Formats: sequence, C-alpha cells, structure tokens
Amino acid sequence: MKKFTLLIVLLGICFSINAQNVFPELLEDDLKDSLISNYKTSTVLSYDNARDTLFSRVYLENDSLTCVYSGFPIYIPPGEDPTTSAYNNYNFQTEHTWPQSKGAKTGNPKSDMHHLYPVWGSVNGSRGNNPFGELNSWNTTIWWHIDTSFNKEPINIIDECSKRGQISEITYFEPREDHKGNVARAMFYFYTMYRVEGDLVDIDFFNIQHEILYKWNYEDPPDDKEIERSYIIGNYQEGKINPFVSDISLARRAFPIFVYKTDTGTKYHRIGCQHLSQSGIKITLYDAKKSGLGSCSVCDPLFIPFSYYGLETGSKIIDVIPEGKELLNIYQNQNNEIIISINQVYPSEFTVRIFDIYGRLIDMKSFEKILAGRRKINLGQYNLIDGIYFMNYATAKRSISQKLFLR
Repeated sequence: MKKFTLLIVLLGICFSINAQNVFPELLEDDLKDSLISNYKTSTVLSYDNARDTLFSRVYLENDSLTCVYSGFPIYIPPGEDPTTSAYNNYNFQTEHTWPQSKGAKTGNPKSDMHHLYPVWGSVNGSRGNNPFGELNSWNTTIWWHIDTSFNKEPINIIDECSKRGQISEITYFEPREDHKGNVARAMFYFYTMYRVEGDLVDIDFFNIQHEILYKWNYEDPPDDKEIERSYIIGNYQEGKINPFVSDISLARRAFPIFVYKTDTGTKYHRIGCQHLSQSGIKITLYDAKKSGLGSCSVCDPLFIPFSYYGLETGSKIIDVIPEGKELLNIYQNQNNEIIISINQVYPSEFTVRIFDIYGRLIDMKSFEKILAGRRKINLGQYNLIDGIYFMNYATAKRSISQKLFLR
C-alpha cells in the first residue's frame, strides 16, 4: 500500500511539472471533444461503493476525515465502516459539487468521484444546489467554520470560512479559500463530461458561474494532494484522471472568457463599453493580456460578473440601504454635478461606480482612505441622458447600491 501511494504521489508531481501538456494545440469544441474521448470514463463504482471509496481511500488521513467546506475534522475508529461511522456519528455526507438536482441525480454523473467530496451535513444543506459565487459581508447571511455557523462576519478567520448569501435574488455559495480551485476544476470537469445531462435540467447553471470558476482556477492552483487524489480516483475509473487538475490551462482553452479590442487601442473592453467602437474585435481574455493590452478603466472587463458589485443587468437593485440607515445619498445639483453623501462607518478606501439601466459601467472612481463620519463628495459633471442609473459604493467590508434618477 505504501508503494502504491508513493507511486501516485510521484506520478502527480511529475505531471504537475509537465503541466500545459494536455492537447496544447486544441481550443474550445475541438478540445472538449478530445477531452471527452480520452478522459471520460464509461465505468464508475456504484454510488454506495463510490462513497465508501472516497471516505476510506481517497480522503481518509490518519483515521480522520475533514469537511472540505468548513474544515471540520472527524475521527473514524479503525475497523469501522468510514461512511457509516461518519454519517451516524457526525452527519457527514457526500457533496456533489455539481448538484444532483442539476443533472447529477443518476448513473455516472451521480457516482463520478471527480466531483464528490466529504462534507458536514449542516454546511452541505447550506450549499444545497446553489451556484458558486463571491460574496461580501453585506450580502452574506451565514458563515461556516469547523462545526459552527455565524450570523456576523468572523473577520479573523474569514478565509477559512465558507458562506452563503444572495445577490440579485440568486442565492450563492462561496467555499473557503483553499477549496475554491478544487471546486472550479471539479465543475469544469463535470460540465465537459456531462454537459448534456446538466443542460437538460438547467441550461444557465454553468454560465452564471463560469467567470468566477475561471478566476478561482488560477488563483488557487492544484496542490500535491489534489493531484494525488485525481490519480487515486482514476485508478477506480478506468485510469481516467481529471485533466483540469493536471493542466490548469484547459479551463481558459476549453471555456474561454471573451473581451473586445479595437484596431488601434491599447485596452480591452466588455461589449457595450462607451470606448469600444463598432469595429470591436472579439478576443479571449488570455490573448488580450498576453498581447500586452490593458484593462479599460471604464467598463472594468475583469472575469467578474456585474453581480459581484451588487448589481444585476436590469432595472432592479439589490443590496439596498435598510430603512432608517441612510448610509448613502445620491443627487444631482443645479450645476449637473453628481453629489454623494456617505456615512463612513470606518476609515476606509472606497470605490464608486455608476452603471446604466442595462448594467453597463459608465464610470468608476477610487478614493484614498476617508475618515469615519458623514462625508459629502462631488463626483463632477457627467454628460448623461435623462433616465435611471445605479450608483455602487464599495469598501473592503461592504457594498451598497442605490438608484439615481436624472431628469
């Protein structure tokens, strides 16, 4: 057994050194077709056997299992069935990173271990079948750490927490920092291998989290344990590993993020940017960065959706100011200057963004640290037509949005 484990580790290390080797010449549909042909298993364990294998051979370390979302460690007495012991004594369950109700309810999608993890039942219920996303303190409703939930932000351990919250009437779940990349690669794997099953249930489920998964894949690259587990699981699934763990460039090549450039400009843009002419040329975010193009400061075309800023692409605002707590007031004075009045709770740097009714970024201004207390700031004149706009005020700790009427 020790020799087998050592071999797996060595294979994983060798493969990580030789990353970027999975069909490097292929892109998009051609790449996805090749991944399916070469890495999709036709044989998986039964679901009961898959769970037993995960709990006893993939994730069991020193007779302990750990919840991937909260970090809750539990002890499994030697000789006991790990799955039964974990469930009966600690309510540990099997998390389907791609939810069962979204296309993983039966057959291979349900039992494929490349997207299954051990989790504590309470936090698993909190995740439910919600999409993954990034939340801030303002729109988070619950934080999970070890075996405890919090209704207020536990600042000192925030990176070790998973959390759930709501943006634009959609409930999102954000895993703790050290599991974000794992989530992304499990999701890219599932959607490559089982796209038909997923789209049949909810064709938008992957798309609403595509950009944030892309981001997490690069911010949290695979460690030796993730690589090793990919090979261990592959040993039970026709030798088929998760290729997205072995080569993180697959995410950008198979599921690229597109931006736009002009013939002569030095920036890349989101579609609809006021600085993007009709001659906008479609290009992947990766190629834009590689060619030396910079990010437009107006449309802010990062691979982060508008919802990250507390806005949706439409006329409805979320994260509105609670009644009786006038944290932000916006108005236009007689000189057509836009004035914001802020009740700054903490000394902080902050950013103000103005969006049109379609969610397109009109302008963004960043301010150095402002002292606590009520402050009035003149944003200057804007050449805007009459209508409805949205103003978003964001610090490191909170994000507030409010409607602005221009007449």
